[in-house]
Amino acid sequence: MVYSGETPDTDTMPSQDMATKAAHGVKRLGAGVVKVVNRCKDAQETEILDLSSCSLMQVPDAVFFLMKASEVLTCNLSGNLITKISPKFGSCFIHLTTLNLSTNRLSSLPSEIVHCTQLESVDISTNSFVVFPSILLEIESVTEIR
Repeated sequence: MVYSGETPDTDTMPSQDMATKAAHGVKRLGAGVVKVVNRCKDAQETEILDLSSCSLMQVPDAVFFLMKASEVLTCNLSGNLITKISPKFGSCFIHLTTLNLSTNRLSSLPSEIVHCTQLESVDISTNSFVVFPSILLEIESVTEIR
């Protein structure tokens, strides 16, 4: 903004309150990214990827990148806002034995999830499935579906 010597019209300028709210929103978003990255780092050691309650709308591509060389046995994505699981999921997490997708907004699962050939337990409760995801029946190792 260039000063013209006139008094600025405060009605057209963004309020300090709005700027503060925006800054807090960006800070929270940044904190969420840090939280996901830290949980991925933990999973590289523990083989348990816990991304529960991270306000995710999808599994970020960065997670697949960070976890591609790791053997994750348990993945918890519960309590998010996920509407779709990427087809990458099945090829990235082939060693999974337990998958918790509960309390999201899922209405389908990708067919590539059949690549999770060691999957035993899946929790898909409290989602938006209208039809049971029959792809889970194609994974012979699955013994528990909630």
